[in-house]
Amino acid sequence: KVDTITTPDGTGNISVDRPLSGSGAGLTSLPAANLTGALPAISGASLTGMAGGAWNVISSTNITSSTASMEFTSGIDATYRTYALQWEGVTSTSSIVQGVVTVGDSGGFQQASGYYAVSARYNYTSTAGSPQGGDSDVIDLHGSYYSTSVSGSNQSGEIIFTRPIDGASFPILRWYVAGFNHSSQAFNSVGTAIRKSAITLDRIKWIYSSGNIATGRFTLYGIAHA
Repeated sequence: KVDTITTPDGTGNISVDRPLSGSGAGLTSLPAANLTGALPAISGASLTGMAGGAWNVISSTNITSSTASMEFTSGIDATYRTYALQWEGVTSTSSIVQGVVTVGDSGGFQQASGYYAVSARYNYTSTAGSPQGGDSDVIDLHGSYYSTSVSGSNQSGEIIFTRPIDGASFPILRWYVAGFNHSSQAFNSVGTAIRKSAITLDRIKWIYSSGNIATGRFTLYGIAHA
């Protein structure tokens, strides 16, 4: 049995030629600055006492070739009440288009006249656009200002949306979009949309009004409140 190992002057390193084993219960007061090297893989299920609330990645897709639409049809359920869809570096195969979003339930994506109540403002460069609103068959993210495939143009944005589970409340979506358009102008839009029905929302789709998505990353998050 060895109680203490030290160097003659109490400093320096001590090397052993066999692995040290045991529970580690006696290791205390280890200075963090002296702990180096890579940690082994750790399962998130083993982490306890962590602070509540987090954005948890449900799905992420990096588009590198022509894709008709970006659809998320799994992972939106009663686990979370609030979700976020983010995208960046998105371009189109067409030169003048609009980004459009629809949501739906187990019956499919829902697009029909008057399904969505929309209130938004679309701006570009130094000109502030007028507020726009009304009922619509889809959620128009861009208004009359376009995201295009012109060299250098792209867009990024985020939609936060709710999935009410009380059976009576309407799903709410709110967004911010920014980009560079076909007229070499910065543009942005902010808005809110309501699906005018108390659906059990379980899917969301992002699509261009014409042409396909050429590039971009889309990530869906579930937002935990505790």
